[in-house]
Amino acid sequence: MTPVSRLVAGAHLYGTETPASDTDIKSVFIPPARDILMQTCQDVVVHGREKAKGERNNADDLDETGFALHRFLDFLGQGQIIALDMVFTPPAFWREPPHPVWHRIIGSRCL
Repeated sequence: MTPVSRLVAGAHLYGTETPASDTDIKSVFIPPARDILMQTCQDVVVHGREKAKGERNNADDLDETGFALHRFLDFLGQGQIIALDMVFTPPAFWREPPHPVWHRIIGSRCL
């Protein structure tokens, strides 16, 4: 997978975090060419600590939800809040320098 963007999301983005808040990351990736050609790529990939039933996140937890580029663009075209939040996330909340594709996407947004 080629990373396109990794962004802080949730309470840390909105400034509503507490000392007990976990860290949420939303990301966009380009699936491997083989997976695209074979139509086996995952649209959404979720990483996080395994928790027992009913167990809540704690301040040390980091949860990341990654969207394949085609799925992200589909969400954006539908006006889904998660995609809109991501394209308007300020650079101060970018976890790493984005791929040039991300700059093209955010350069197309209407302000």
